Amino acid sequence: SRIAKAIAKRKKHIHSNMSSKSLVCALLVLATMFSGSYGIRHRFLQTADPADEPVTGCVMFYENCDYLGYNSRVCTSLDNMETIDLSNKVGSIKLGEGVTPTICNETGCKTVHADVPCFSTSTDYSDYADNIDSVDSLRDTSDCITIFNGINWSGDFEIICEDVPKLKPIGWDNKISSFILGSNVESVRFWRNGSYEAWNRSYSSSYAEFPHGGMDNTISSFKLTLK
Repeated sequence: SRIAKAIAKRKKHIHSNMSSKSLVCALLVLATMFSGSYGIRHRFLQTADPADEPVTGCVMFYENCDYLGYNSRVCTSLDNMETIDLSNKVGSIKLGEGVTPTICNETGCKTVHADVPCFSTSTDYSDYADNIDSVDSLRDTSDCITIFNGINWSGDFEIICEDVPKLKPIGWDNKISSFILGSNVESVRFWRNGSYEAWNRSYSSSYAEFPHGGMDNTISSFKLTLK
């Protein structure tokens, strides 16, 4: 009948319109998703986000130089940078207030006192470009000494910020082979015996190795003099 044909024609028209509209909507959604995800990825990999800044007591590690790329905020010591997916792929670092982290790799450790925009071009830290295994001590170490049981600031280390009359109780008696003085330490005086007794010598700068053997593995106590 004429009425049945009209209804069938109307259904076909509605179905056609719905299909067209659904297709258009689907294309728009896909385009938006693609554009959005690309934009996020582009920002994630290429530009610095103002929100990705260090806060007091923390540091920010970046995958690329100039504080770009994948990044992670660290507010505690890390034995393994793989925890934040940045093992051996750090390009730059920003420090939060009151923080001087010690970065380490297979050759040794070094304390960072200021932002490093690019490890690979840095005079002081080029050995750590894409080569950081762990980070220790986020506290301010300007009034401290970092002692190592290996030469060239290698091996086990300890950061100490006070005079030590006896190193034996803390496991460091006759074990110091190199040391780094904090920026606010004028000098350190080492003694061969505990309680600041016997032969001693003062040093006013950091040493990767004691001159002529010096006091290597013979120190039992020390005092710090601040600037």
